Amino acid sequence: MNGYLRLFDRALVLAAIVHHDMPRKGTAIPYLIHPVHVATILLRHGYGDTLAVAALLHDVLEDIDYDNGRAQLAIRSAFPRAGLPDAILTGEAFRTAFDAFLAAEFPADVLSLVRAVTEPSSSESPVRSWADRKSDTLARLAEAPHDVVVLKSADALHNVRSIVEDIDHHGATVLGRFKAAPADTLWYYEGVACHSRARLDNAPIALELTDATRALATIVRPA
Repeated sequence: MNGYLRLFDRALVLAAIVHHDMPRKGTAIPYLIHPVHVATILLRHGYGDTLAVAALLHDVLEDIDYDNGRAQLAIRSAFPRAGLPDAILTGEAFRTAFDAFLAAEFPADVLSLVRAVTEPSSSESPVRSWADRKSDTLARLAEAPHDVVVLKSADALHNVRSIVEDIDHHGATVLGRFKAAPADTLWYYEGVACHSRARLDNAPIALELTDATRALATIVRPA
């Protein structure tokens, strides 16, 4: 068996470029840690390569800066057959070129998963509150395809585990990093866990997410 997967490597390279110099919120930890952990969670739970590759890319569309010439140059260097023009593009021109690059480089089933877990950007829809965006995410999970729920469950699992771990090391002030109040953060992740259990028929990943949210609840809502 060949353990090397070129598609995984290419997705990891792209994620590293897009998330370059981005830390996890309120920390000095490189953001790239997050998609790598999400992919690892999926692989450890027995899900296949398509979901693992989508995990590496799941925040790329939300986080790429279409006015960042450095990102375009880095992508062109790492993917010499990307089809990106020599001239530096910005804004909608780079968005269009980047979408074409993604479609040429990655399978449609991977990109479908990535787009399904990507929140609309402010340029694609009116600016909405955190609560509205998260309510919409939960509503979509109720009808989302099975693999989208799996991917979102792994994403939430790593986020919740990271929050609990950080609180263990640094105290409850960690919760101040987030836009939402602690109770609202817990509400959102409990909602994801609820949909995960229901849609995935209590699969191990759903139960692990539930355990993680319960650990967070003991901190946010102590008895």
